[in-house]
Formats: sequence, structure tokens, C-alpha cells
Amino acid sequence: MKNLAFLTLFLISQSVFACHSPQQQAHSDTSKLVQYKIGSKIKDFSLLNYNGKYVSLHDFKNEKGIIIIFMRITCEYCEAYETRIMALDKKYRQMGFPLWAISPFGDNPKIHPLDDIPHMKAKALKMGYTFPFCADDDFKITNLFHDEYTPTAYILENKNGEFYLRYVGDIDSDWTNKKKKRINYVENQVDSLLKISKPQ
Repeated sequence: MKNLAFLTLFLISQSVFACHSPQQQAHSDTSKLVQYKIGSKIKDFSLLNYNGKYVSLHDFKNEKGIIIIFMRITCEYCEAYETRIMALDKKYRQMGFPLWAISPFGDNPKIHPLDDIPHMKAKALKMGYTFPFCADDDFKITNLFHDEYTPTAYILENKNGEFYLRYVGDIDSDWTNKKKKRINYVENQVDSLLKISKPQ
């Protein structure tokens, strides 16, 4: 019985840890990094997309903003949110706020074999992602955004060609997607930036 209890606790701890971003595991020195916070101007960066092409922040220069989601294939919470993430892009892309997904573990088949580019590509094609799904090698962008959990949403607003961080946090208030009422944090923030009044 004691062994069973220990095994249960071990499996729970592994499940929780699986959805931590690799902040604690990054090998690069982050002590001198100037990490982004609300209101920060975001510098241009580029990451490798699952289709083999690079995507940069500059590519979104004609958009009103971007919804960035840090997410991973092997995270059960990301899987629970997957259809909602896809719905966000479908809804807001046409309004000038497309979605950009970033996998914090990068393309590292030796250390994270189930989160590498081939698996990202298979997932994106299977689900029909309409947004880029990029790998962040060496946690460079993950550390700048100080991402600690997946999925985490970051909303950037485009002001005259410069992007500023306006929101950091959960996508909504119910990861299970089973509650009758939930607060849609990302939608509310984007709607506010777009000055869209939601019906009461």
C-alpha cells in the first residue's frame, strides 16, 4: 500500500512537472537577461517553424498585434486547450491579431524527443494548425518572456511598427473546459485592444 501511494505521488509530480516550461532546465546564464514585463517593447526575433521556414516578429508588422502562446506537445494542459487555441487564431486572425505558437523545448530530439520539430510538424498537420508553431532552441525567447508554465499567453500590441507586451497569463479560467462559466482572459484583453464591446 505504501509503495502504491509513493507511485501515485511520483506520477502526479511528473505530470505537473511535464507542463513546466524549461526555465529551471535552461543551461544558458539568465542572470544578465533583461526579461520582458508588461509595457516592454519586444525586440525582433525569428524562430524555426515546423514547416522548415523561419518566422519573425517583423513578419507581423502589418498586424494590429499578436497572440503568442507558449505550448508543448507533451503537456496535458496544452492538449486540453488545443481546440481553444485554434479557435483564437480563427477568430482573431481576421481582426488583425493572429496567433503564434512557440514550443519552449526547441528542436532537441536527444533530450526532448517527443517535442522535436518532426513531432511538432506531425501534430500541426494532423490538427490543421492555421498558425506557425515554432521551436525555441536554447530557451532564448522563453527566457526573455520569463515563461514558466505551458500553456501561457502573451499578447503584443503593434504601435507604429513596434510591438509592446500588454498581457501575460492564462488563456482562460477553466483548463478543463467543463465549467458553465469561465473568464476568457485572452479574448477580453484582445477585445479591449480592438475596442470591441462584448454583448451583455
